[in-house]
Amino acid sequence: MTRRSRIALLTALPLVLGAGSLLSQPLPTPRNTDWNRERQEYTADMLKDYNQLINEWREAWDSHNPRQVADFYSEGGFLVFTGGEMSQGKPAIQRWLSGLLPNVVDIRLAVMDFVASGRMAYAMGPYWYQYKPEGSAEVMSQTGTYVAVVVQEGGRWRIRSQVFTPETLPAGGAPAPGQAPPVNGEN
Repeated sequence: MTRRSRIALLTALPLVLGAGSLLSQPLPTPRNTDWNRERQEYTADMLKDYNQLINEWREAWDSHNPRQVADFYSEGGFLVFTGGEMSQGKPAIQRWLSGLLPNVVDIRLAVMDFVASGRMAYAMGPYWYQYKPEGSAEVMSQTGTYVAVVVQEGGRWRIRSQVFTPETLPAGGAPAPGQAPPVNGEN
């Protein structure tokens, strides 16, 4: 071993030994963090964002503007409405809504199940839908269950997929304005 190698080794040895003791130290962790509470607060914030998105989506339905409603969906988003027809992508959703929205009287959603993680959330609950069939003056009602998956794209929440499954209207008919749709046949 040359003199230069010995000097380099003796110089590096304290650095290596010091680094070893630093690496053996435990990593600092937050103390007294209630992770369950943190998760609950996160879910509550996400649910607030979801409710805001759905309220704005519903207002767009009330405007009867297919482009405005379609803007709430992601570029490759899916919409399956009560007839079982599937539309994928904003242009297809907009075309489909062009035929539906002129007949819509009202639509309401409630949330019974909600799970959020990262930039994605899932919601499920009852819906109530009121419409006038084309060429008819009679208003029809329909209830059912919906499932929605929303994702955050470009800092904005968008509907990735939304499926509406109809049920028969329970005895007692539609809920009064301002009330949630019936759940499991309850009025």
